[in-house]
Formats: sequence, C-alpha cells, structure tokens
Amino acid sequence: MAGPERRFLSFDGRDGGRTAEVFGDLSRAGRMAVLVPGSDTGLDRYGRLRAGAAALQRELGGRSAVVAWLGYRTPGTVSPQVLTPGRADAAAPALRRFVAQLRATRPAARTSLLCHSYGAVVCGRAAPGLDVAHIVLYGSPGAGADNATGMRTRATVWAGRGAGDWLAPVPHARLRLPCTTVGLGADPVSPEFGARAFPAKDASAAELAQAVRVVAAGDALLAPNVTKRLITEFSRLSGTPRAPLKDRVGDLTERGTEVLSLIAQGLSNAEIAGRLVVAEQTVKTHVSRILLKLGLRDRTQAAVFAYETGLVRPAGY
Repeated sequence: MAGPERRFLSFDGRDGGRTAEVFGDLSRAGRMAVLVPGSDTGLDRYGRLRAGAAALQRELGGRSAVVAWLGYRTPGTVSPQVLTPGRADAAAPALRRFVAQLRATRPAARTSLLCHSYGAVVCGRAAPGLDVAHIVLYGSPGAGADNATGMRTRATVWAGRGAGDWLAPVPHARLRLPCTTVGLGADPVSPEFGARAFPAKDASAAELAQAVRVVAAGDALLAPNVTKRLITEFSRLSGTPRAPLKDRVGDLTERGTEVLSLIAQGLSNAEIAGRLVVAEQTVKTHVSRILLKLGLRDRTQAAVFAYETGLVRPAGY
C-alpha cells in the first residue's frame, strides 16, 4: 500500500482499517463512482474491493474516476450486527461528509454510488444527505427503508441482484424492538420497493461498468438475455391482447408507438436512434413521454406493456 503509484485520499490502519483510494484521474473526471463495500471487508481483505474498483475504472475508461471507500467498520457476514442497521447508522455521517468533499473537487461531474451487500444499508441510511445523481444497490439485503421513497433522496435509486445470489431467499422485513431494530427493510429488487431494476448477473466489473454507463445515460437498458426471457414468458400466454391496455396504446403518437416496440425488443436509446435516424436526445424525450402517458415506471414495464397489448409479438420462441 506504500507504493508511489497508489493514490489514497485517506488512510487509517486502526480498528480494522479505514481508507479511500482513487482509481483514474480525479482532476479530470466527468463521471465519478464511489464503491461502498459490504460485510467482512477490512484492510486484511481489502484486495477484493481494490481489484473491483480498479477493474471498474478500466471498464469505464476515459474521463472517469472510481473511489474504493472503506470508511466504516463493516459487520461480519455471520454476526448479530449484520442483521441490524446499527453499523450503517454509525457509517452514514462519514459517507455524507466524504461525498460532499469529493463533489467539491469536481462539482460538474456526474456522481453515482455503487453499494454492495451491507453497503446498501449504509447508502440507504446516508441517502437523505447525499448530493448524488444515482444510488445503485446490488446484492442488497435491504436499504434500511420500506421503499425507495422512504430513503428520502432526490437521487435515482437502482437495484439489481444476480440470479445465484444467496440473499434472494432471505426474508426482508424490519422488527422494531425496545433497544434495537432487527432486519434491514424491504427487498430493493422487489417491484413494491420502487427502485429501477437492472440485470446484475454476477456483479462483475464489466456488468457494473455497464450499469454505470446505463445509469449515466438514463437508459435503463434491458440486457438481451433478459429480453429473451421476457419474450419467452409472454409467448406462453394465449395471445389475446388485454383490451383495456390495448386502448391505452392509442394515447401514443405513431413515432411513440414505434419507439415502444423497439424498447420491447431490448434496444438501447442509441440503438433506437440509429434505427430511426434521429438524435439520441430525441429518443430520450420519446421514452420519457411514453412512460408518462402510460403511467409506467421504467423500460422493463414498458416492454411488458408492449407484449401484453399485442403491440409486439414473440417470434421464434
């Protein structure tokens, strides 16, 4: 860690260790991502966090900076502390201060928090005082809140979990006792929570980099494998469009209907722009209007809507 190439914003070896290390050129960054780790992360296991941050910065490339923030005493995976928000409550003020200092260095940079495992609880508790554009929760046992609104943040909240994540079957609830609260709140990937979903797969650096790119672009892209599963599922239906929903398609313009059908095929904003030969910003405007007119939360719901109404038909499944 004493190598001249390392760039630490802070370092303290006591009590398991606290550190913040920068990957990329912070002085030129137009996009910043802060990684907040979860349980069992200390200086003795810091290599995992460092490797992930370095790989993420390489994937993002260009004018980007990634900060590995080990700014709190993480709980053990097998410990009573991991079942309560106590460590997160203690960590939240430090995360708020750090993000404020970081934002002051590059106020124009678009900043995202990537919060893994118990780190999602830290981000959830710190959210009301965080000046960031996006909070991304992945592999999260909860965010210490009942829903995204309960996080009391102006940031867009995203949530993802790999298909094989062991947290999937864990009960998500909170029980308030006289001296403490047990449980970490609702499941962030559940529709009821209200976060924007993204496919996390195995949370590799490439997948996280794609999530950051998508988040920064406001794209909410459906991965091709997710689109395929979606089409397969709807191909099992009877094929009769639901009349009330079909009537709502009439609220869209001809171009809006065309954009909706391309969303359902899993195309990104850039790909739709290329297909229709229009500016990407024009596509973003169409997407926003589609979601508003149809009362949909994100592109995933838009794709489901397109298949439910019969606007798009499965082919080859």
